[in-house]
Amino acid sequence: MIRNNKLNYYLTAIALIFAIGLGLNGCKKKDKEFTVTFETGAGGSAVAQQIVKDGGKVTKPADPTRDGYVFDKWYKESAHTTEWNFSTDLVRGNTTLYAKWNVPPTYSIGASALTSFGALQTPYAQPAAKTVTITNTGTGSVTLTQPTATNYDIGALSTTTLAANGATATFTVRPKASLAVGTYNETITINGTNSESATVNASFMVTEAPPSVITITLQPVSRTLTEGSITGSLTVMASATEGATLSYQWYSNETNSNEGGTSLGEGARNTFFTIPTDLTAEGSPYYYYCVVSATGGATPVSSNVATITISSEHTAGTVEAKYQFSGGVWMNVDWEEIVGAVPTLDENTFTVTGGGVNISFTGVYTDGGGTGTLGFSDQWAYLYDSSGKIGFVITAIGEIEVFIGKTMSDNFTASYPEPFDFFDTKDMQDTVNGRSWWEP
Repeated sequence: MIRNNKLNYYLTAIALIFAIGLGLNGCKKKDKEFTVTFETGAGGSAVAQQIVKDGGKVTKPADPTRDGYVFDKWYKESAHTTEWNFSTDLVRGNTTLYAKWNVPPTYSIGASALTSFGALQTPYAQPAAKTVTITNTGTGSVTLTQPTATNYDIGALSTTTLAANGATATFTVRPKASLAVGTYNETITINGTNSESATVNASFMVTEAPPSVITITLQPVSRTLTEGSITGSLTVMASATEGATLSYQWYSNETNSNEGGTSLGEGARNTFFTIPTDLTAEGSPYYYYCVVSATGGATPVSSNVATITISSEHTAGTVEAKYQFSGGVWMNVDWEEIVGAVPTLDENTFTVTGGGVNISFTGVYTDGGGTGTLGFSDQWAYLYDSSGKIGFVITAIGEIEVFIGKTMSDNFTASYPEPFDFFDTKDMQDTVNGRSWWEP
């Protein structure tokens, strides 16, 4: 009996201890929970509160929105001093997080203007390049794309990234070379990020050059030459406007005209033309002219006609003198009888050297249609050689001169016996060296 009481005692004690344990366990303190509030300010979208246990972490909500602003971050203070770190910060009480808002950046670029490249005549030298400046006038950085153009050469951008608030980049523009005649107005576009762009207008004109004009500055000169001893050349000189290049082509003609002649070919395409040496007195006279052409649309210009007259080849012979006394009687006197020396006649230059006469007379002469008195000692003589070639020579103060283009007037005709009738079909011929020769 006593043993049963002890057993009951122990069982009761164990039950009591177990009951006390259960009671104590039921009375244990419950975990704390806190409210997290998200403050977005005026105009900001609402963000739901969160209930977070003591020591727990806040779940980062979706970014709120606000017209005209860009959400930045959540901060622990309304002054936005300390950023809330959703990965490490723990909740220890009721908490308010504050949204920070930023004004969004603006994106804007502008380009400086281009003055016109003007107008140039074709062909033209490529104009100098002009510089365009691109400026970032916004508050956000911009990345530029290299511009291009159809009729203009565009230089590389000095930089492609423009920082905010006034950063600049430059590139050059110039019209392309060898553009055809026309007007070239083109808008050049400079593109940047955020759909920003700027434009600049370029203008240039290519005009047709006026046709060059040819002016002949030196005409070919007519000449009288002797058959069998033909030398020399004909020369023409010309100029052309607009820097044109000149070219020449000589022609021969059967008439005294600078039209309708026969081209003398590739060998006659210089400023000079060598007179053919095989010309004859029988075929005389010969007519030559040059047609001058030029690049640049110039109208060809023909030179004057140069007449080449060929006289028969004469032979050397005895020089005699015929002179007239005041009574009008013709006398044949050998030079040697007059001065004691026989003069000589150069058949090429028609120059008389040696000898002389001293016969006085008075009379008049014609010169290109006018008349006048012989202007020095009124001394004259008439020379001819055995081939019949005759020269009219004046002697004065010991010198022998050859008159050019002068003939005695008709009132002396009756005094000229045959064979010296010089007033029918005879012509006075001028030579380069200033001498004259009379063809019988």
